[in-house]
Amino acid sequence: MPDNALTIEYRHPTAQSKEPNPAVAMILCLPGMICWCSLLGSFLVPSGMRPQLSFLDIFPPGTLLICWATAILAALVSLGLYARARKPWYVCINLAVNIAGLLFTGGVAALVAYFMVGGAHFRD
Repeated sequence: MPDNALTIEYRHPTAQSKEPNPAVAMILCLPGMICWCSLLGSFLVPSGMRPQLSFLDIFPPGTLLICWATAILAALVSLGLYARARKPWYVCINLAVNIAGLLFTGGVAALVAYFMVGGAHFRD
C-alpha cells in the first residue's frame, strides 16, 4: 500500500501518553510537606500559641530526622519519575515541594560542612 495522507495505518497503533498517577505524586510529596509544615510551624507560630497547637509536638526530633531522610529519598524518586514526563498540576506541586526541600537540604549540608571544615578558624 502506498503511504500517503489518506491512508490509515493499523499495524502500529499510536502511542498513547500515560498520565502520571496523582496518588503516587501526592504520596511522594507527603514527607516533604510534613517536614516543611513542621519547620515553618516551629518558626512562624508565636510562642504564646505553641502550647495550644499540638501538631508541633507530634514529631519528636528523631522521628523528624527520619521523615527528613524519607523526604530526600522521595524527592530523588520524584525527580527520576517526573523529570521528563508531561507535568499536570499535581506533578508541578510535587516537584516544587521536593525541589525546594532538596535545595534547603543542600543549603543546610553546605553550612554544616562549612562550619565543621572551613569555618573553624572563625571561632578563635
